Amino acid sequence: MKEIPASRPGFEPINQIIRGYQLTQVLSTAMRYGIFSRLDKPKSASILAEEISTEPTITEKLLEVLVSLDLISKADGGYVNTNLARSFFVKDSVFYQGDVIDFIVDSYPLWSELDHALKNGQLDNSGKGKREDTFDKRFIMASAESSIRGALQDTVEVIAGLPEFKDAKRLLDLGGGHGLYSIAFAQRNLSLQAVVFDLPPVLEISRGFIKDYEMETRVSVMAGDYLKDDLGSGYDLIFTSHSLFYQPREALEAPLRK
Repeated sequence: MKEIPASRPGFEPINQIIRGYQLTQVLSTAMRYGIFSRLDKPKSASILAEEISTEPTITEKLLEVLVSLDLISKADGGYVNTNLARSFFVKDSVFYQGDVIDFIVDSYPLWSELDHALKNGQLDNSGKGKREDTFDKRFIMASAESSIRGALQDTVEVIAGLPEFKDAKRLLDLGGGHGLYSIAFAQRNLSLQAVVFDLPPVLEISRGFIKDYEMETRVSVMAGDYLKDDLGSGYDLIFTSHSLFYQPREALEAPLRK
C-alpha cells in the first residue's frame, strides 16, 4: 500500500518563485495608484479608496497583501508605510525605485518570448527604432534608481581608492546617462571637474540631477554619440559604467582608440 509521506521537502523557495509575477503586479499597482505616497500616516482602506477612486473591498484586500509583504503595517485603525516602503516607494526619497518597477513590469511581454528565443536564437528586434530611441527618460531614470541603492556607492569607493583618482583634475564620464557617477566622483575629489558625455535627450536628465545636487560648477555635460563624435581632450580619467556593454565589439574599436 502506498502511504502518505510523513515528512515533506520545503517548498517555500519554489512558492516564492511561482508567486513572483503576482506579487510584482501587486507592487506595481500600488505604485501606479500612489498608495505609498498617501500612507505617511495611518489611513483606513475606505478613505484611501475614496482618495484614489477605487473599489473599497478590493482596495482593502490589496492593502492586506502589502501588509503580508511588510511594505505597510496596521496602526491606529488604518494602514501606514513601513520603513522599507518609505525608503524605496515614496517619491521624495533619494532611494525611490518607482521607475525601476515600471521598467521591469513593462518588460514582461518580452519574457513571454523566451520559448521562441530558446528555439530560434536571438529575438528579431528590427523595426523597433534607432539606438537613440532606446535611451528614453524611463530607461535612464530606472538606471539612476538602480545605481543609487548600492552599485554607485560601491563603484565610487573602488575608483576613489586608485592613486590616479586622488590627483585627477578632469574626468570624462563616457555614456554617463543620469550623471550620478560624475556627481559622486566630484563630491569625493573636491579638485575634480567631471564631464558627462551622452546623447542629447539623455543629457536633459543629467542636467536635472546635476541641479538637484547643486553641482553645476563642478559637473558639465557634452552632447554627442561616442561611436562617431569627438570626445574632447585633457582628461586625466575616463570612466564608463554599463554603456559599452550594449555595443557590438566591432563598434567599440574606434571610440576606444580615441
